[in-house]
Amino acid sequence: MSFQSRNDGGDNNNGSRCRFPTRQTWVPRGSNSSPPVNMNVNPNPPLSFSSRNNGNGGHSSHGTGEAEYRSKGGVNAHRGGQMGRGKERGMETREVKDPSLPQLAQEIQEKLVKSTVECMICYDMVRRSAPIWSCSSCFSIFHLNCIKKWARTPASVDLITEKNQGFNWRCPGCQSVQLTSLKDIRYACFCGKRTDPPSDLYLTPHSCGEPCGKQLEKEVPGADGSKKDLCPHNCVLQCHPGPCPPCKAFARPSPCPCGKKIITTRCADRKSVLTCGQRCDKLLECWRHRCELICHVGPCNPCQVMVNASCFCKKNTEAVLCGDMAVKGEVKAEDGVFSCNSTCGKVLGCGNHICGESCHPGDCGDCEFMPGRVKSCYCGKTSLQEERNSCLDPIPTCEQICGKSLPCRIHQCKEVCHSGGCSPCLVSVTQKCRCGSTSRTVECYKTTSENEKFLCDKPCGRKKNCGRHRCSERCCPLSNSNNQFSGDWDPHFCQMACGKKLRCGQHSCESLCHSGHCPPCLETIFTDLTCACGRTSIPPPLPCGTPPPSCQLPCSVPQPCGHPASHSCHFGDCPPCSVPVAKECVGGHVILGNIPCGSKDIKCNKLCGKTRQCGLHACGRTCHSPPCDTSPVN
Repeated sequence: MSFQSRNDGGDNNNGSRCRFPTRQTWVPRGSNSSPPVNMNVNPNPPLSFSSRNNGNGGHSSHGTGEAEYRSKGGVNAHRGGQMGRGKERGMETREVKDPSLPQLAQEIQEKLVKSTVECMICYDMVRRSAPIWSCSSCFSIFHLNCIKKWARTPASVDLITEKNQGFNWRCPGCQSVQLTSLKDIRYACFCGKRTDPPSDLYLTPHSCGEPCGKQLEKEVPGADGSKKDLCPHNCVLQCHPGPCPPCKAFARPSPCPCGKKIITTRCADRKSVLTCGQRCDKLLECWRHRCELICHVGPCNPCQVMVNASCFCKKNTEAVLCGDMAVKGEVKAEDGVFSCNSTCGKVLGCGNHICGESCHPGDCGDCEFMPGRVKSCYCGKTSLQEERNSCLDPIPTCEQICGKSLPCRIHQCKEVCHSGGCSPCLVSVTQKCRCGSTSRTVECYKTTSENEKFLCDKPCGRKKNCGRHRCSERCCPLSNSNNQFSGDWDPHFCQMACGKKLRCGQHSCESLCHSGHCPPCLETIFTDLTCACGRTSIPPPLPCGTPPPSCQLPCSVPQPCGHPASHSCHFGDCPPCSVPVAKECVGGHVILGNIPCGSKDIKCNKLCGKTRQCGLHACGRTCHSPPCDTSPVN
């Protein structure tokens, strides 16, 4: 069978060349008919590969009609030539990664062109012509039929969302909840504009070829930001798989954090930290100094300027941090800026008494002995009969018992109405020690004094929380199980180091002494962990205590008997050789066969028969190891 080329069309009446200038005709093998010569074809075309030599902008074709047929595909020679040129130009450019796409989108696009995308449900390759479904979260690609079957299975149902929003299913790739119902799952292009997109060899598979148009930044459900913070631009690339690239348009000009400059940046970088590089100069919280840091995001640090300042009562002067002072604003020489916690001592407005409060800012207030403030005697039980004209006028006392509550909060003052503070409580009470085992009788005021703590000398002796050590504290509040001690200090909390060997066998527990098992070793091995022969290893890093790998290779230790090892690689001594050999019994009577090579003290069932030390009698024991005169071992 052979082919010959002919010109069916030639030049038409309008002088234009036919679309198919050379048409291939099948000629039976053995026929003498010679192929007609096309007079319009140059028999010796120039050997030029410039795109200007043909009308389609591609490479020129040369050779006979048969060669052209074989190289370009039979009756669809011209169309095949276009496909060949498309493969030379279009297909190669499609394999070149587009720098405007993200890395993930480039990888998916390249795999789609090569038909190497694997469906995670059926594990089959996704072909160019197969309908697909793409996840909008992880951008995984599945067969359309596979994803529909998956959405119907109970394993795909999101139980939490099902209770709130009805039936929903999860993506098998990223487990994200899909709000699309089963009936709405359809085959669409990546941008979603076109349903059932046709297959085009010059486009990315499953792409419609139109601009993507997706919003570059979507609103996250539950986010606190407003829609004004979202990117207002859409993707301008051709319909593509995977994520859209970051927005390259310019965002609205915004001031820097310190407010000195207006910064213009790209929309994708609008949320990044952009500073003007100048000094912040914001007024600090002290209201006296300004921030010396470079333009920054967030609040300024507390003022770190050291200031010589006096307290409010003017008794003490210290160098303090300006940010630690209690008074804000401009500092004057006569103003105090901190409290020394001592008695104020300033003269009150009356001019006769001094302030008894702790060092404080502001005015001290009116004198407490002013006639307008005192209406009764010191105990408050009798009203004043005579009017007082000055704070220096004495305040009369009555004949009744004072009755004010003493600092112990249990007893009242039993003195007659008096001026000044009440005397300490002198009522005798019984006080128990901290552990409750000893008691004493003392004045009531001593039970509330911090300097008069009553402790006995009895040691505790109970076990601590670790269960190993015993408490040696004197007068321990937890020595009695009925006592309930509440406080920040736990006397039975063991503070000794544990020190036990961990499971790894190399390190000790560094935790405080505790009950139960020690935690796992936190050290890491940075060397290869090998078997006994060194031919099997686990690369680092490894947690300390990891067992050596199990090696199934034969043991490499030479056997003393000379036989090859029949056991696998191991640590420690080798087991006895198990190769069957012939061995003589210990009595030298017979040679037994099929005895393991490593077996010792082989005995037969015959009598020993050897002459004993007496020289008269023969040994009547069963085959045994020498000598014969030792007592038999059962």
